[in-house]
Amino acid sequence: IGSAIDLSKVPTAINRVDAAAFENTHSLSAVNAANKTIPSVTLSNQTGNDFEPDLQYRGFGASPLTGAPAGLAIYQNGVRINQALGDNVHWVFIPTE
Repeated sequence: IGSAIDLSKVPTAINRVDAAAFENTHSLSAVNAANKTIPSVTLSNQTGNDFEPDLQYRGFGASPLTGAPAGLAIYQNGVRINQALGDNVHWVFIPTE
């Protein structure tokens, strides 16, 4: 959904957090839904702001902190939402509705 690439042709594991994940987990954010539905996802709080957690997945991270090790590409509706410089992900800018 939202991608021109057939997911069966992508040579890696792909995890999606869709509307069903939000409904099943009663989560209000994509990060919390991912934490509850995708195996190996862990959250930490480096900034002290619960709305901007660090997401770790099998040794790779997505963080709002500049300079934090990155490695995960985060997409919303087929569009990458990591910032161009530093790969920062500001989770608060992802709409909840």
